[in-house]
Amino acid sequence: MKRNEKNDDAKTSETLKTFEDAASEARIPRRQALKTGALGLASAALGGESVFAQGGGRGRGRGRERGFQPILDRDVPNAAANGGADDEFPYHLDGCKTFSEYKALRKREGRPCDPVVVEPDNPSLTYERRRCANCGRCDEACMAQTISHWYRRDALKDGVSTICVNCGQCVTACKFNVLHERLDYVEVASAIREIALAAQNEATGGNGKSGENGENGKAARTFVATTAPALRVSLGEMFGLEPGANLEAKLAAALRLIGFDFVFDATFGADLTIEEESRELWARLNEPNAGPLFTSCCPAWVKFVETFYPEFIPNLSTTRSPLLSQGAAIKTRFAEEKGLDPATITHVAFVPCVGKKFEATLPNANAAGRYWKNETIRDLDFALTTRELASWLMQTNVDPATLDDEPFDSTLGNGSGAGKIFGATGGVAEAALRNLWKVVEGTDPPAELLKFEPLRGTKALKTATVEIGGKTVRVAVASGLAAVRPLLETLKSTGKIDFDFVEVMACPGGCVGGGGQPKINGMRRPDDSWRQKRADGLFEGDAKVALRTSGDNPEIQAFYRDFVGEPLGERAKSLFHTTFEKRDVWK
Repeated sequence: MKRNEKNDDAKTSETLKTFEDAASEARIPRRQALKTGALGLASAALGGESVFAQGGGRGRGRGRERGFQPILDRDVPNAAANGGADDEFPYHLDGCKTFSEYKALRKREGRPCDPVVVEPDNPSLTYERRRCANCGRCDEACMAQTISHWYRRDALKDGVSTICVNCGQCVTACKFNVLHERLDYVEVASAIREIALAAQNEATGGNGKSGENGENGKAARTFVATTAPALRVSLGEMFGLEPGANLEAKLAAALRLIGFDFVFDATFGADLTIEEESRELWARLNEPNAGPLFTSCCPAWVKFVETFYPEFIPNLSTTRSPLLSQGAAIKTRFAEEKGLDPATITHVAFVPCVGKKFEATLPNANAAGRYWKNETIRDLDFALTTRELASWLMQTNVDPATLDDEPFDSTLGNGSGAGKIFGATGGVAEAALRNLWKVVEGTDPPAELLKFEPLRGTKALKTATVEIGGKTVRVAVASGLAAVRPLLETLKSTGKIDFDFVEVMACPGGCVGGGGQPKINGMRRPDDSWRQKRADGLFEGDAKVALRTSGDNPEIQAFYRDFVGEPLGERAKSLFHTTFEKRDVWK
């Protein structure tokens, strides 16, 4: 199943009910649908105007300033990105040094703020200009991420109009859902429904459909879902639960109800990533003058490095993200075990992040295709956000909180507690340290590493040291791109930083604060206390399980024993490692 650039409106209206009818049948109050933000997304997906435009200011200038609280109201460090002169920084703020000053100046002059630029081919984001109130929140959020106003536009090559790393923080800041993720769930839901109808038609003796569904309508496509850790502690907010309420046990049932054949937990992919990355870290620690190793599981962070600091691409871990690694495993080992044609598997990830939509389109995100010598096979076919899943569930009359518990499918379905905490800032580093201890010391990690307090919490930059194998491992965790820029500037100017291992997540708070996550009351950007509640739900889930270290996961052990071979071995490198390249955007 190939991703379409545009959804077919006729197909959409034929295969999906309007959201308000579905919400009514599901007995979901319209107020609750409005509060979650799902109603706005579903209306946009069906080709209508988002209800957030009603009474909230339509068109240019209406509704601006009402109750606005600046996201960034502090002095910005006087440092320039590629292609700019320090004495002009920040760029394109009419000489102002903070966004709040700029906003006040524009207001005095009667000029609305400009929104961020979203290119039509952006794989993550969509911008509905006709409903924009020109409040400036999106541009301010982008500046807080040290993207917007951190470079000069005349430094860009001809044909490049803007820089976007696909983090989606502009989406979280948009009060009226004018900026939102690309709504790919309509295409996936339509395909599942078509195949289900074809199979039903065949079973009842009707006329089957040919083509993708096979002869006489026989369903020839397998839909596989993978759920990311951060989604399970935020999805409930869309259904009236508190942030941090953990719906892990409900997700498999919900996804099977809407048509998925197999449902896996991305914590397996997280454990797989840690098995590779922790050994990669140990090899670097034993290499003189190798410099720090930066994590690479966040696609927005990787694109940030490729764009602004390509000289540090060699410092990025080559281990692929959990979702791409899991996708490669699904379309190789899992396909072999089940006797499935990998070309007929549609792998859909449910994620807190709009950056994963971008990651799914990367040219080299087809390790399974290279394995099968058919490079049209993608490791990840679709990435759908938490908000998209909530909209889909509401449209199909499914409230996950009311469902019975069901397990994930086995073989690639389960992960350790270390895999669960990937969704919170500091979780990847903590998981890596646990596994590194087990690999090097040969014993279970000490209690300190099972609740490593120095790396927990929502502080933008956290640091710690750990003694492993006779070496002092210096660790830093950066949450939000603004937190990591100073480290990169120091590394650029001096050639070194005081850290051996650096975890970076582009979104504040990590994946729990991702661009595809629910907003407070459907309109307001979650703050640190809100993100912390979500993170607490993940850490509590980790504490409740017996398996706390990635390498102890028996499914991971069997996967390496029966299929992969040794970590960092030939097959592991071909399927679970990748390369990066400089973004050709500067003159």
